[in-house]
Amino acid sequence: MRTPLVLLAGAALTACAAPDAAPADAADDAALDARPALAAALAAEGFTVQAGDAFGFGLADCADLPDCFASNASGSYLLFSVPPTPGGALPPLGATTVNPPRTPAGQSVAWQLGADEAVVIAGATPPPARYWSVAPYLFERADGANRATVFASLTDATNLVNVARVGPSPFAAQVAFVVAADAGVLARARAGLIAAGWAPGAINPLVLAPEVVRLGSSGDADAVMALGRVALADDPAAAAAYLADVPLEVLRLTATAPPAPAPLPAPPRTPPRSATDERGLEPAVEALEAAIRARLGAARADRLLLATAAQVSATLAPAGCIARLANCLGEVSDTVYAAGPIDVVLGGGALTLPDDPGAYFLVFGVNHEAAGLATYSNVVVTHWAKRAGVAAFESPAMVGSADAYLPDHPDRDRLFVVKVARRCAGAPYCLELPTTFPGVPLDQTLAFLFRAYLAPGAAVAPDPAALVTERVLHVTP
Repeated sequence: MRTPLVLLAGAALTACAAPDAAPADAADDAALDARPALAAALAAEGFTVQAGDAFGFGLADCADLPDCFASNASGSYLLFSVPPTPGGALPPLGATTVNPPRTPAGQSVAWQLGADEAVVIAGATPPPARYWSVAPYLFERADGANRATVFASLTDATNLVNVARVGPSPFAAQVAFVVAADAGVLARARAGLIAAGWAPGAINPLVLAPEVVRLGSSGDADAVMALGRVALADDPAAAAAYLADVPLEVLRLTATAPPAPAPLPAPPRTPPRSATDERGLEPAVEALEAAIRARLGAARADRLLLATAAQVSATLAPAGCIARLANCLGEVSDTVYAAGPIDVVLGGGALTLPDDPGAYFLVFGVNHEAAGLATYSNVVVTHWAKRAGVAAFESPAMVGSADAYLPDHPDRDRLFVVKVARRCAGAPYCLELPTTFPGVPLDQTLAFLFRAYLAPGAAVAPDPAALVTERVLHVTP
């Protein structure tokens, strides 16, 4: 990996230039000079500074982890690793690790952080995309002699709608995130960034409130992390370049003389909101199911029982996950989820897909983007043993997919249908599911996850009560 890019004096140096752009090498050379300048400015504020790393994590990386925490096959993730506190050890993570093999030696993407410490993530936001965000998480907590995976968000997401940055665009923009638990530490980190040429209006706190997080570097301290997401880039090549060489500097700061304690309070959460309600489309979904069943004729088609977005939102409420030491699977405040079958996602059921052209799934319902409820939405087929999203059908591709069933219906453009099969033979609106990764073996269980991202005009998720839950028909010979 090249040295991550640092932004100085308000000038954005990004790795997203066209491959043949002449200034690329000059930008890399400037980055080599800029990195020590930022570290020196932070050291001058009374910190011991240690370099970490930022790197992309995508579908292929899930193959190397036992658990991908219900990952989204439509996008990629950003991970931020740091070394332990000076003289300390890496967190004693439990059996469910979050560190992929590419994590640098001596670092972890889950950290233990003291009240006198911070992690700075500074550089360029992703190139234009339908969605990106960053949020802090409580990843793991001691539970007696064991470690419980919690993976619950600690604040609302900072995303392309609400990020503090330089310039009018949230893409390829100068930005910094400071993960901190203490106001004095945050102020010092902020001063160091500004001294290094950072714009004051481009610094975003990610708060670890001591009232929620167990700070420190002992075995009983929580493991925390920050997680970024990027989905549906306008230019896939630019996004691939960004993720291959993430232009974000990661620095662990430890105060040499801690300031007087000033714990940061937990930021208030913003409730989901929707300017509209798609439940008026329920009759159209009923008509679509009737048309699908008429087309299937005598074939057996059992509807799977799914958990609604409202039910999943209640289950994955971060405060509840922390209180119960339950796994919140890296939920994020600007997204709502539906899922199923319920018996599978609760851990007791099985759902497989044989290699038989007469066996497949038909997934259908409301296109939440076309209905005005989401910036984008999708259907993700998930390999449940690994909780890895392996195939996705996104809202931009849904338009027109219901036409064959309801050619004259006035709401057909706000509906969708997609087939999930072992072989699609080039058929449109079909997700082909191989038996090797990324896919699901014949004898292993799959599940369906549905996401709706960002209520239009808001920085939070759509109201789950305003969504119509998707439907899945399991067709068998």
